[in-house]
Amino acid sequence: MDFFEHQHKAKQKTKLLVFYFVLAVVLIITVLNVVIFLLANNSGQFQLTVKEWFSSLWFAGISLGTIGVIFLGSLIRGIQISGGGQSVAKMVNARAISMDTKDKLERRLINVVEEMSIASGTAIPALFIMDEEKGMNAFVAGLVPSDTVLVITQGLLDNLDRQELQGVVAHEYSHIFNSDMRMNVRLIAILGGILALGQLGYFLLRSLRYSGRRQSSSNSNNQSGLVIIGAAVALLVVGYIGLFFGRLIKAAISRQREFLADASAVQFSRDSMGIANALYRIKTNGKGSLLDSSHAEDMSHMCFGSALKFTAFSGLLATHPPIDERIKTLVPGYRHKKSTPPQSVNTDTDSVSSSFSEGQSNTVLEDALEIHTAEQMVEQIGQLHPKQLAKAEVIHKSIPEQLHNAAHDSNDAGKLILALITANSDGSIEDLFQPIQNRLTGTELKTVSFFSEIIENLSDELLLPLVNMTIPALKQSDAQQKKNLLATASLLISADKKIKPFEFFLYALLRKNLSKKDAAFSNTTYRKYKPVLNEIQFLLSVIAQAGGENIEEVISLAMKSFDHNWQIPKSLPTYNAAQLNKSLQKLNQLTPLLKKPLMQTMAEMVMNDGDIKRSEVELIRAAGIYLECPVPPLF
Repeated sequence: MDFFEHQHKAKQKTKLLVFYFVLAVVLIITVLNVVIFLLANNSGQFQLTVKEWFSSLWFAGISLGTIGVIFLGSLIRGIQISGGGQSVAKMVNARAISMDTKDKLERRLINVVEEMSIASGTAIPALFIMDEEKGMNAFVAGLVPSDTVLVITQGLLDNLDRQELQGVVAHEYSHIFNSDMRMNVRLIAILGGILALGQLGYFLLRSLRYSGRRQSSSNSNNQSGLVIIGAAVALLVVGYIGLFFGRLIKAAISRQREFLADASAVQFSRDSMGIANALYRIKTNGKGSLLDSSHAEDMSHMCFGSALKFTAFSGLLATHPPIDERIKTLVPGYRHKKSTPPQSVNTDTDSVSSSFSEGQSNTVLEDALEIHTAEQMVEQIGQLHPKQLAKAEVIHKSIPEQLHNAAHDSNDAGKLILALITANSDGSIEDLFQPIQNRLTGTELKTVSFFSEIIENLSDELLLPLVNMTIPALKQSDAQQKKNLLATASLLISADKKIKPFEFFLYALLRKNLSKKDAAFSNTTYRKYKPVLNEIQFLLSVIAQAGGENIEEVISLAMKSFDHNWQIPKSLPTYNAAQLNKSLQKLNQLTPLLKKPLMQTMAEMVMNDGDIKRSEVELIRAAGIYLECPVPPLF
């Protein structure tokens, strides 16, 4: 199954989730009515037949009240996490990792994540750490890739070596590729209502026990005591029903996905020992992967390892397969080899993974994955191979230290973006800086100029990774700084009176990640090309312009595949960054199976003339990031 089929199946799983939810609500209402019906009849409060019960106010009140509590609980939880990944991280009190951190272990995590993103062509997720959690766990969350967060516990960071950490990160990236993270966030909101029943039940049960003790001291009426006991049992049932069905749904959705994510992690790195050793460390760690957070129940289906300890119905309700079973599946006959504790590794902050020596990396690159056709290029979307990971490690190490440091510094990341625009513009520095000189200080302009000189000597394949590396640091700046950067970048792009395709995509990626409006998740879906033909034409025109030859003929041939009656207009549209951004936003709302032909058409436009330019390939990769169709580095 290819990337687009995985995405399609993931969207269909939402329907399955809704079915489970409705079934759970019906069962909860049924069980609750049966319990209260039996308790009320047996206590002598009233005598009703089953038929009379279903037509009584008791049945209506219990049913509507249950639905009301579930709806309110889901609504509250949905509002709480409406901000996507960042909101989920905030909910669990996770701390954002500063991209210019000096902490050795945090620095290593950033390097591993950046290499994985470069290799896969995905946006770099924001990184968070749960400082107080000693259990070894991790999860990804987000509604859209630009909103993705990767949250890990302090216990995981402290106890894994680099190879093991890389295995866990690869596991989490598979959840990103397969759109699991979007369903995971939705599951928090949907199950929030069912779990609210349990929380309400426990709260009322405690209150009832307290009031029951007070009442028993002044009233020995046996019938009243039976009512109190019956109400307590009913409330206890409410709590356990909600908790049971909530966990049952999470187990049904999550368990098989963990096997798939483990297998994908091995495929990505061609290293089963990394993730197997990580699982063994969890097994032998006193705390395991358990979380102390009050939101452990909400998050249990999202985590790398089990966040909760189960006793009764463990096999039925567990969100993860047993660790021994996961290890055995990864490495039959597994035997753990003692490794160096991460705290004692002094060279682990190097950007190239310790799992690949320099010789191994060169060997892998010499046998690099060669792409000759558009079909081959599209097949690589959403895939990650060891060769690409090795290549990504080399790319990461090839970025000059000054630019690498600037990309992680929230004060310099914006200047680096402006330098990328300057280096790819025509004209003198003085003319280019004219429109923005009142927006930056003299020192800041000198920094932009300095970075620009370094960038001019870089290979095209380093530019997109460099842009991607700046995004997490830019996201950590305040709203006004983001707004100022977007405005300054727009002025600088226009300064030479011509806008190049690279500048189009750079600005579009900035808008997608830094503009709250543009980054928002949309429920709108296009299931046909007809409503977006103008947007397809605009995007393909940008790609054709990058090729520079037979533009009208190339666009006409490409558009015919989407609309047989399409006729080339008298004049092609005037290019502007805002229009490209709007076009990409709309095209991103195509269904996954409709995005595949679009990506293939762009690949054909680049590859069919036999002259494959690195700059053209990087444009397709940039488009892929925006359209959530990640294209890995191609050789």
